[in-house]
Amino acid sequence: MLKKKSIWVLQGVRAGDNAQARELASLLDADTLVMDLKFNALHHFPNIAVGASVVTLTTNSRQKLHAPWPDMVIATGKRAAPVARWIKKQSGRVTKIVHLGRPRARLSAFDLVIATPQYGLPHEPNVVERQLPFATPQKVDSAELEKWQKIWADLPRPLIAVAMGNAKFPLRFGPSDVREFAIRLNDLANQTKGSLLLMASPRTDPSLVDRVAVALNFPYKKYGVFDKDNNPYQAALDLSDRFVATSDSISMISELINTGKPVDVFELPVSGLRVRWSAKQGFAAWLSSSGLLQPPRDVPGMVRKLIEEGAVCRLGSGKVSKPFKRNGDVVVSRLNGLLEN
Repeated sequence: MLKKKSIWVLQGVRAGDNAQARELASLLDADTLVMDLKFNALHHFPNIAVGASVVTLTTNSRQKLHAPWPDMVIATGKRAAPVARWIKKQSGRVTKIVHLGRPRARLSAFDLVIATPQYGLPHEPNVVERQLPFATPQKVDSAELEKWQKIWADLPRPLIAVAMGNAKFPLRFGPSDVREFAIRLNDLANQTKGSLLLMASPRTDPSLVDRVAVALNFPYKKYGVFDKDNNPYQAALDLSDRFVATSDSISMISELINTGKPVDVFELPVSGLRVRWSAKQGFAAWLSSSGLLQPPRDVPGMVRKLIEEGAVCRLGSGKVSKPFKRNGDVVVSRLNGLLEN
């Protein structure tokens, strides 16, 4: 009987990125080991300077990495890229490296880079662009679901879960934007005769949920402090009838889309100081492929594309989004090909 292939999933600081890496590994028939890594201050150096190295890891994290080396490493985010390259080097270049998102390093150093349109990576043989990130809602056990059903039993249906992130340049979420957001939530609750679940995320300004809640005229429950031990988010994905999200996180929006339920997005204003350029061709593509310079993420552009495709609707449009139809996904077949070779 052939021994199963092995995969290490490198975990960093971003919960959404970590979840995507684990989900990708779960799609493959392999033994998976999740490696929680901690980084030191050297992670701030550019990856092109760090190279294939573990100098950015704490001593305890370095000690976790030793032979036997895996057949594949799945990494995500800037910090994990040098570590994945180091593992490949230690294995005698046997280990295959799969990176989710921008590695911020020479693209040819990776066996496969899986990205979404927001990153604008150049066209390369080892780069696959997906319409959405890997972001499937997690299973919630029956006891947890029953707990939240009882808590929300008094709220009128439809139950609308509102997932709020936080503005990061070039997006803005100032006082006037918060008021506009609340007005549109009131309009949606009035239109549907439903109620609202206001939920923060790990990156949300602690005061945001309260500032929205005070302006609402319809029934709601609020969860303004993100609590890992008593978090309603995954239960809300299961029990809610539709969703609203702020436009700052593609991963969050994708997770809501993947429920198959209607999703509305509140588009946050974009600063006029935003710099935009494409790395799809020419000298810019060479810069990006070499790891010298990466185009800024275009989250607003990707949100607009999802709206145009009908995967989500603008909050306040009066429309209802339809289940998202994906193009053929070649990622799993590419990964299996890497594992077999």
